[in-house]
Amino acid sequence: MMEDTENPAAGAWQSLWVAGLAVGVAAIASGFLILSRADKVTPHVAEFACPDIGTVLVIARPLALSADPGKTWRWRMLERDGFACRFSNEKGDYWLYGGLTESPYLEWRAATEELWPLKVGNATHARFVANKQVWSVDYKVVAFEKYTARLGTYDTFKIEGTLKIDGRLAFSTTRWYSPELRHVLSFRMMHATSDASQNNYWEISAIGERDG
Repeated sequence: MMEDTENPAAGAWQSLWVAGLAVGVAAIASGFLILSRADKVTPHVAEFACPDIGTVLVIARPLALSADPGKTWRWRMLERDGFACRFSNEKGDYWLYGGLTESPYLEWRAATEELWPLKVGNATHARFVANKQVWSVDYKVVAFEKYTARLGTYDTFKIEGTLKIDGRLAFSTTRWYSPELRHVLSFRMMHATSDASQNNYWEISAIGERDG
C-alpha cells in the first residue's frame, strides 16, 4: 500500500502562485488608490473657445462694486479666427485676441495665446518696443474659483495681468474667465495713477437672444 506523500515542487509552485496573487491584488488596490487620488488633484483646464456666433453679451457695472448696474452695453459674437473672436458693439466691430486683449501689438497678442489652455499656474510674458518705449506685459492664472456676478455664480479662472512701460507700472488687471460662457465674466482695470476715472470695471449681466 502506497502512502500519500507531499510533492516539494508542487508545494513550492503553490506558494509562489499564492504570493503572486497577493502581490497582484495589492497592486490593483494601489492602482485604484492612485487613480482616486489623481482624480482629486487633477487641475481644471480650459481650452480656448469663443461664444457661439450670434450670442449677445449684455455688459454692466460689476455687482461686487455697485448695486446699480449703470449703463449697459451689448456685444454680439460675429466670428472666430484661431485665437481671436470678432464682436460688434455700438462703436463698431473689434477683435478680442486670446480672450483677453484688443491690442494691435503682435507680441501682446502672442502672450495671451500662450496662456492657453488655461490652468492655474500658467504665466506668460511679452516685452517689446512701442512708441519708443519698452512695454512689458505679464499674465498669470492665479486661481480656479467660483465668482458671483449679476448673471449668476460660475466656476472661473482668475487671471491677473500687468502692463509696465519703461519699468513703471501703467495698470493692473483682474479677470474672471468662465469656461461655460467662453468669455471673461468680470473685468477690473486699475491704473497706477491716482485718477480713479481712468479705472475700468465691467461684467456680463445677461445673455441676450442670439442674432442670426
